[in-house]
Amino acid sequence: MVKTTKAELIHMPASSALRFLPEGIIAWGNLLVNIFIQKGSKSSVGAIHFFTPEGETIALIELDGCPGAIHPTSQTQPDGSGIWFVPVDGEARLYEVDLDKQTAVVTQSATVPDLRPDESVNDCLIAGEWTLIGTKNLPALERDGGEAGLYAWKPGGEVIRLLDNLSISNGMYLRESSDGKFLGHIDSPTGQIREYPYTDGSASGPPVLGAGTVLVDISSEKTRTVPDGMTLSADGESIYVAMFKYGATETADGEVRKYNRITGKHLETYTLEGAPRATCPLVVEDKGLYFTTAHEMDDSEIGGFLEKNPNSGGFGYVAIPGIQAPKTAVLGLRTCLKMIQLR
Repeated sequence: MVKTTKAELIHMPASSALRFLPEGIIAWGNLLVNIFIQKGSKSSVGAIHFFTPEGETIALIELDGCPGAIHPTSQTQPDGSGIWFVPVDGEARLYEVDLDKQTAVVTQSATVPDLRPDESVNDCLIAGEWTLIGTKNLPALERDGGEAGLYAWKPGGEVIRLLDNLSISNGMYLRESSDGKFLGHIDSPTGQIREYPYTDGSASGPPVLGAGTVLVDISSEKTRTVPDGMTLSADGESIYVAMFKYGATETADGEVRKYNRITGKHLETYTLEGAPRATCPLVVEDKGLYFTTAHEMDDSEIGGFLEKNPNSGGFGYVAIPGIQAPKTAVLGLRTCLKMIQLR
């Protein structure tokens, strides 16, 4: 039997609009940072959120578009001020954040080339001089999907499509072992986590993916649940996966599942009561597991759903003393300068 551990509600966003789609949680210094992809089903703007590990908001900064992820750069200060990399809609942007003034100003931006109509950035991963960009294409889901992809982008240079015929690229990791380097990836509607042999990109050429292997497959579960975001354990042996129960209409718990990366065995489940749509997990050194949830309901349907699932959009936390965390990737100065040259 799989062990289940209950999470506590560590933070609840101040409005149902903010609870629509929290995502992209990362650790930086003594703070945690996440994005709100959009503020309601009809909204075209989102926000960046800085908060303490205890759940207290330090800054909530609205953006003029829908962010897909957030990453620190070599110009990000330990207190969270400075330059952050944030893909917004179809652009890659550098924002200068002032936490005291609670402002984020675009200092540089570049359009990610070769995206298809309705395709927007949904996830990204810093990989040396190259940035891996996963996209989503929600309108295409009504046409059977397959109109999104995974791209390798060298700011100031070319874009290479590494994976095609995706629908919602929704989680990535890179790991290195004696056997080489590997990219883990989720295309949510497939219900699968795949891993691909990965060769680093360089100044002379883009990254290369080998043939993928399925690590985890929940496509046969009759629960209308898909894997959303994920993170790798520090030792590379386990995967923490947020499960998005898109079919939930009655009261249900949110889940982050821990899987053995090698065998695909389901090891443990962490739950948040009344929040069935978990979106993004984060392991924080010596503290434990944090995760975001969402309601992602049409504005006309929010009330009834939140009545049954009152913690939807809240952030869960499970204390795991002594846990180790993977390092946070940082966008290097050279890549930042190449973005500056694009403007």
